Parts: sequence; structure tokens; C-alpha cells
Amino acid sequence: MEEKHQSILTAATQLFKEQGYKDTNISQITQAANMAVGTFYRYFDSKEAIFLEVYKDENSRMRQQMIEQINWEGDELQIIAEIFSLSKQLTKDNAILKEWYNPTIASYLKSYYASAEGMEKYNFHAFLLELFSKKLFERGYSESDIQKLGYAIELIYKIEVTSDRQDATHAEALETLTTYFMKGILS
Repeated sequence: MEEKHQSILTAATQLFKEQGYKDTNISQITQAANMAVGTFYRYFDSKEAIFLEVYKDENSRMRQQMIEQINWEGDELQIIAEIFSLSKQLTKDNAILKEWYNPTIASYLKSYYASAEGMEKYNFHAFLLELFSKKLFERGYSESDIQKLGYAIELIYKIEVTSDRQDATHAEALETLTTYFMKGILS
């Protein structure tokens, strides 16, 4: 059972990378996996469901790369700049991750990441919250102020996963908001 699931997932990942979400269909996925269409539906409810699984895997890989590449010992503002810069760089050439901005599938992806399950399983968000909380604690900020920071970071995350905007301008605005928010906290 697990082997068939993985075969379908591997085929879908390759096709989504090569063709994008819109130009990939279930028939192509099952053909590439050497399985019948009916087999697909034993493991996935829809094209959207398999794409979400592919997207989560790809997003996790990208976030792990970021964890490994960013200098987390640096200044908070530099860390934020590195997060946004590296995220743009890693997303730019990744057909799967670029689908975040595709109106055809973006609302499906964002609804997952906005859900309790999505927030719980999106460990990069928790990693950042813990990192910035620790840094502020070391600077002498009170637990109350750090808790407020946590709420604000969660709010920024919610803006990203609930916004209907699907363009680079939105991403730039989010970066600006985050940068100036952190500058305000640190001043």
C-alpha cells in the first residue's frame, strides 16, 4: 500500500515540476506511476489533495534549506532580510512553490496553512517564533512583551495565508511590514 502511495506521489511531483499544476492531470500522474486511475483515488481524493501533499513536502525541503543556510546568530533585521531573500531565491526557480501565487490552487494551499493542522505542522513558523523570542529574552524583554511579539508574528503569518493577493507586490508588502514591525520592536 505505502509503495503505491509513494509511486503516485513521486510521479505527481515530477509532473508538477515539469508542467505546473494547471497542465498536469490525474490521468498523466497515474500513467507515469504505471497505475490505473482508480488506484489514484484509493490514496488521494483529488488533484488538489495530491498537490497539497507535494507542496507541503517541497515547502518543508525549502524551509530546511533556509534553516541550514541562514546565519541565525546575526542581527534580527539581517535574519529577516535573509529569510525573505532566500525564500524568493529558492521559490523563483521552483515550479511547485511558485504555485502559491496561482489563483487556481492558492486558496486551497492557503486554507490548509491557515488551519490549525497547517499551523501545527508548519514547523518553520514555530522555529522563527522560538528564535525571536529567545533573542528578545536575551535583550531583556519581559515575558509579556515576548508574548505580544508572538501574537504579532502569528498575525503576520495569518495575513500571508489568508490574503487573496497573489502577486510579487503582496510579497514585497509583507516583507516591508515584517521589517518595520521588527524595527519598531527593537527601537
